[in-house]
Amino acid sequence: TIGFCWIMSYSVTSMDAYIHELGDAIITNEKLRNITVSKREQLENYNNTIIDVLNRKMINHESFEEDVLSYNYIVETIAKTLKVSRTSIWLFSKDKSSIIKKVLINDGVLDNSRVELFSKDFPAYIERVLSSDYILANDAFTNEATREFTDTYLKPLNIYSMLDCPIKINTEVIGVICCEHKNEFREWSPEDLMFVQSISGYISLCLKNTQVKSLLSKLETKNTEILDSIKYARRLQSAILPPPRLVEKYLTESFILYKPKDIVAGDFYWIEVIGDDILFAVADCTGHGVPGAMISVICYNALNRAVKDFKLTDPANILNKTRELVIEQFQNSNENIHDGMDISLCVYNLKSKTLKWAGANSPMI
Repeated sequence: TIGFCWIMSYSVTSMDAYIHELGDAIITNEKLRNITVSKREQLENYNNTIIDVLNRKMINHESFEEDVLSYNYIVETIAKTLKVSRTSIWLFSKDKSSIIKKVLINDGVLDNSRVELFSKDFPAYIERVLSSDYILANDAFTNEATREFTDTYLKPLNIYSMLDCPIKINTEVIGVICCEHKNEFREWSPEDLMFVQSISGYISLCLKNTQVKSLLSKLETKNTEILDSIKYARRLQSAILPPPRLVEKYLTESFILYKPKDIVAGDFYWIEVIGDDILFAVADCTGHGVPGAMISVICYNALNRAVKDFKLTDPANILNKTRELVIEQFQNSNENIHDGMDISLCVYNLKSKTLKWAGANSPMI
């Protein structure tokens, strides 16, 4: 009986302990579940906020620095999402000698006034911003990166905790997002850091896109100017070419295929009529585009001079004289120029029905 009672007593005691432990486990599990749900909700909130910021695409100004409305929206979004007292965005001067405030939200009040702080006044913080991916200070009074301005900045504004994330273009730090908590210490979570870094990445991307758009705009303007210039050069080059009606008049069963590669060309065709002789040629000057077109004008003029000034009608003599004139033209240059042309030149006599030909690196047929 004594043994039985002892066994029953031990069993009841063990059962009470088990039930007590089971209750504690259920409570702990419920707390963990609540924490998990809370974390999931927090992450969903951060994720949805980031998606909302990305979808707005509001930063499309010529200069991001002028886009005050986008800055305002971003700091309001950060302050509201993280539930922090102060949020601000600062941009460095080009030489990193100072950092200029773009916008600040302090206890829900926006401030776009200009404030410039000089790097020499808090060198340790600036060095940390320029060399780190983030500055996280649960206790800003004791953190190595922030304690240097405890008396001048933190205590007067009752700032206890800070989370700062640099804004970078490629690897260059051009600014910083500052999140500050007042009146009490705050332990920043990995999710908080991830959220601020995502916003920083978004700003960096917008800045990069703005730079690219600005560069593309300049390139388009420059390209238009160059094309306009080349198109006008085409008009000038076309003016020296024989008109189709002249070719059709003397070479009735003929056609011309003229297709410049780059609007203007180093190729040209040529015709002159002297008495009963019809002189016609096709030429291919070195280069193409603008350089080729410039050479073609020089060679074209030399060909004309050989015929009109020196009264030559034999195709071989014409080409020899043209070569002399082109070399003479380039002799005054300080540059060593080896440009010239390949040409096929025919002289057809209307009375005798004979054809004379001469060529330079270009066949008659």
